[in-house]
Amino acid sequence: MRIVIGEDHLLLREWLARLVEEESHEVVASASDGPDLVREAKAHRPDLVSADVRMPLPQTDEGLRAALEIRAAHPEIGILVLADHLEVRSAVELLADAPSGSATCSSSAWPTSTASSGARADRCRRLCDRSRGRLGDAGPDET
Repeated sequence: MRIVIGEDHLLLREWLARLVEEESHEVVASASDGPDLVREAKAHRPDLVSADVRMPLPQTDEGLRAALEIRAAHPEIGILVLADHLEVRSAVELLADAPSGSATCSSSAWPTSTASSGARADRCRRLCDRSRGRLGDAGPDET
């Protein structure tokens, strides 16, 4: 699976890329802000885009807005949204029209993520499981 990662924190972006590559997926690009995430998704047409909800500037919901823009322009691209616990309801509501399936993973030590697009949701659940295993946390919740 070809993936674009959107995460403004360098260490987390690199950790996510390593986790994805350990699962034999390919990170084709990464972005540190919403507009760059949209550009990278358009340029690379990945199978999946991972987007942190809060990206600069103004550090509110730029990543989520970028994910929604990508979804509108390229509905065939799967979306994985990483969010703080308090934001998950908004992310789930905004992505509620996702085609065929979703997965949610949350914990006190790992951001919440919502994935859509059928089989991609299963792959995202596995990535959540792997990240949890490293953090000693429980498995994902399904929606």
